[in-house]
Amino acid sequence: PSDRTGVARGLYADVTLRRAVNKTYPVFRGRAVQSDLSTEGGRLEFLRSTFLSEGESIGGSPCRMQIYPPRHTIALAEAAEGEGLAVNPKRFDTMLSAVEVHRHGGRGSDGIGGLYMWGVTEADPERDVVDMNLVDEDGGGGGATGEIDELL
Repeated sequence: PSDRTGVARGLYADVTLRRAVNKTYPVFRGRAVQSDLSTEGGRLEFLRSTFLSEGESIGGSPCRMQIYPPRHTIALAEAAEGEGLAVNPKRFDTMLSAVEVHRHGGRGSDGIGGLYMWGVTEADPERDVVDMNLVDEDGGGGGATGEIDELL
């Protein structure tokens, strides 16, 4: 399948792949940003050249951020809220993804930065709940459209 949900379903349907792949990060092809997410200035620069540049598609809707590696997720989410994005990890309409694809200076070399692929996608209750275990105590889950019980 060419759609991201179909790909996620295909991965989840295969028992061997399901054990190996537990999260998907939809990113835009050919869009990479150099940034140092360990600094406040680097986070703001990253946000302004990525997620904030997609302002119309996000349009004030609640967003979930998934960043790999995850060590900068909380600081990046706080910076995003400071810039006006509504970040909500459980009830969201939009998924913001970023994946470090190259680390300058090697692993653990904060202060140098890395190269990140990134993407903005509409929340998909089936994929986001299955892949990211976003089921609340009351049985609800991420995504504004979701009838999660029907999907599980």
